[in-house]
This record gives sequence, C-alpha cells and structure tokens, in this order.
Amino acid sequence: MKNRTKSFLNLVYLCCAIGLAVFILTLVGRLIGAGLAWNVKEDFPFSLKDVLICLELTWLGLPAGLIIWFFYHR
Repeated sequence: MKNRTKSFLNLVYLCCAIGLAVFILTLVGRLIGAGLAWNVKEDFPFSLKDVLICLELTWLGLPAGLIIWFFYHR
C-alpha cells in the first residue's frame, strides 16, 4: 500500500470488472430462462424489465470488489 493511487485504481478496476461480469452472467441467465419458458405461439418473454433487473444486480460488483480487494490485494 505504498502507492495509494495505484491501489485505488486497482480497487476501481476490480469493482467495475466484477460488476460487468455480474451483468453479463445475469443477462445470459435471464435470456436462457426466458428461452426455456417460451411458448412459441406467444411473444418472447424477455423485456426491458429483465434488463433493468440485470442492471440493478450489477451493483453487487461494488461490495464483492471491496471484499476481494481488502482480503486479497491489500
């Protein structure tokens, strides 16, 4: 922790990377779930609401990044 700027940038990068990974994984999971529940005679059951749920779950990257940074990088 001699270089605080580098440590802070690592923290920001880690939180953003985990947030992006959470978004991609939840989006793919919701798409697969919608595809499995899809009745072909009706519309595809994936909407803007599902994308908003994925964006809300992206905030889980912040506490996960903080925990990983605190116990591993520091």
